[in-house]
Amino acid sequence: MSNKTLTERELKVLRSYGQGLSKRQTAKSLGISTQDVFDDALSIVRKLGVGTRLADMPKAVAEGRSLGLI
Repeated sequence: MSNKTLTERELKVLRSYGQGLSKRQTAKSLGISTQDVFDDALSIVRKLGVGTRLADMPKAVAEGRSLGLI
């Protein structure tokens, strides 16, 4: 998986979660809605193949780290 698979905004969301930011904090820091963060997070876990739910985001963060994305 290359980071070309994730959009630039998805990478920013992934990095925010990797820094321990909440969905609300991530939305505020990126200037997007919490719904956009939610949608991006679901897309991230699916694209990284670690699940299909927002609860799988910690797995996505771990996978992102192992791939050098964050």
